[in-house]
Amino acid sequence: MGTTVPLLAARVKRSFRSVPGPERITRLEPWEDSESGAITAMLQGKHWSELTPELVQGQPDAIAFLSAEAFRYFLPGYLLIALEDATDLDVALIGLLNALAGPTNQEERFRMLKEDQLLVVMDVLEAITPEESDPLYWYFVRAKEGVLDHLTRPSAGQ
Repeated sequence: MGTTVPLLAARVKRSFRSVPGPERITRLEPWEDSESGAITAMLQGKHWSELTPELVQGQPDAIAFLSAEAFRYFLPGYLLIALEDATDLDVALIGLLNALAGPTNQEERFRMLKEDQLLVVMDVLEAITPEESDPLYWYFVRAKEGVLDHLTRPSAGQ
């Protein structure tokens, strides 16, 4: 792919710059589930640009618990960390890839993403997909299929 990492990072920032902060961080209320409570405490009041590898590694499954609006809001932070160095995400990268592949909350999450956001997600995935011999390769394939499936629907990205 011809896009350099700094240009792709700029596209991520530009595409998600006007996304409002979420009213709710997780799908469940923080008091209903201890995991949701920990994730809410970790992300409450944070801007997506404040995500760090250490923060997301502290709760590697957090993305699976996020509400649809929190998923859209924090997605650029995950993408930027992955662009900088996908190994910084370690096991949280698998969580991100699974969230993009679905099926949990995929429809609701993807409906919130605009076409330019879906395209930049796809471009980031393309840029960081490892060689086929890498054990993570098929996670990337599934994530790209999930994004592409939604991107090519007539009602997608409105």
